[in-house]
Amino acid sequence: KAEISAYELKVESSLLFENETTQKTEVDTLVLSVTKHLFDTEALCKVSEKDDVTVRDVFLMVQLLRKDIFNVGTNHTTTLQFDKTNLQPYKLTISKNSYEGNTFVEQQFLKQQSRIEQYHLGDAVTGTKTILEYDKTYYSIEQIPFLVRTLNFENKENWSLPFITYKMDVPILAKPFVGNNTFDVRFSKISDEKIILNGNVVIADVIQVDYTDDIFPPVKTIGGLIPKQEKYWISKTSERILLKVEGKAAKLKKDEIKVKSSYKLSLIDTLSIDWWNRGERLNLRSYFNN
Repeated sequence: KAEISAYELKVESSLLFENETTQKTEVDTLVLSVTKHLFDTEALCKVSEKDDVTVRDVFLMVQLLRKDIFNVGTNHTTTLQFDKTNLQPYKLTISKNSYEGNTFVEQQFLKQQSRIEQYHLGDAVTGTKTILEYDKTYYSIEQIPFLVRTLNFENKENWSLPFITYKMDVPILAKPFVGNNTFDVRFSKISDEKIILNGNVVIADVIQVDYTDDIFPPVKTIGGLIPKQEKYWISKTSERILLKVEGKAAKLKKDEIKVKSSYKLSLIDTLSIDWWNRGERLNLRSYFNN
């Protein structure tokens, strides 16, 4: 099945500049989809037949219409292809368009060469290529809404997984893609909770995600914010639906500018439709059990 979910995204921010505080609230719709298909891990593209040893079953996760609270009229489309068995990422692409022009980022996870290549193109840049050598599997920050649905906390109280950042336009703290680009994220189940969603009572696992204070370059999560901490509400059903997210951003400070922000993501509706995998379920409980 292809799983397509729509969420209401509410972002609240407070900006202090020259002793004047500006409060802002934005409401938008975010669409998150997950499908499965065949992918050539050398050519890094979709294929229609499994006729080569380099072709694997992968998940494709897509986020649409994510706003940047610092740039009115900005939206993102993010796509991430990652392995169906071990969830290792193969390819991440991010496209951004706004009144400032278009920006495109592509990250290629080249396991055999033990490196990650990033390409950054756009109207405001001449085009850059960055290579990062690595000696272990790193996950993409864009996978977190998927990973929280797959982690098994029955025999393990918390998880700590390594992640990699990417360079995109980062307001106020924009810097080159240099320095330590890797960091760990901690996942902990903190409670079970009954929530009311669209008039129905749903029992959910509440999972807290904690980020390190020194992530550099700064990255943005599903709410479009540079993260500090998030909480995810995941249904206890076999589908492990992402029901709700609440997040608060790390405080930004530069010269006389101070920014505080937070966001809430609430499920509007979700549906499953037949896709290339011929009706096979996602079966998220089969991952990350060890």
